Amino acid sequence: MKSEYEKIDLKNDENLKKNNEQLDHSIENILKINREKNEKFQLMQSKMAANYFDGLNFFNRNDTFSSENCKNFYKIQPRRPSRPTFSSHQIFSLEKAFEKTKYLAGAERSTLSIALGMSESQVKIWYQNRRTKWRKSTIKQNYKN
Repeated sequence: MKSEYEKIDLKNDENLKKNNEQLDHSIENILKINREKNEKFQLMQSKMAANYFDGLNFFNRNDTFSSENCKNFYKIQPRRPSRPTFSSHQIFSLEKAFEKTKYLAGAERSTLSIALGMSESQVKIWYQNRRTKWRKSTIKQNYKN
């Protein structure tokens, strides 16, 4: 049978353990955090290695391209949205507007996009590309003269 002092010591030990477990800066918690971080890091490394080796598996062992591997490679790659094709009427109207002004304000761009059935961003990008083409042609003409 345990003496009264031993019972008190056991209770004190249990209380100390409970208090230490609740503290963020206790040794047990610090070691637990480091262990969790290490496990997460190892998991991340193994995923990265798996992705790397999956990429290598697209090719045959002798580093030649096989048509099957190339097909699989391109299936995985996200596809870019297709480029819009403008009708001849839209291009004609855009060119006509470009002759009048090289830069469109927001309201002008909005009305032009509604009139042509295009988005404002399509009109904006078309104007940016057209200005680039215009600058190149003027530089070329100045160089010839």
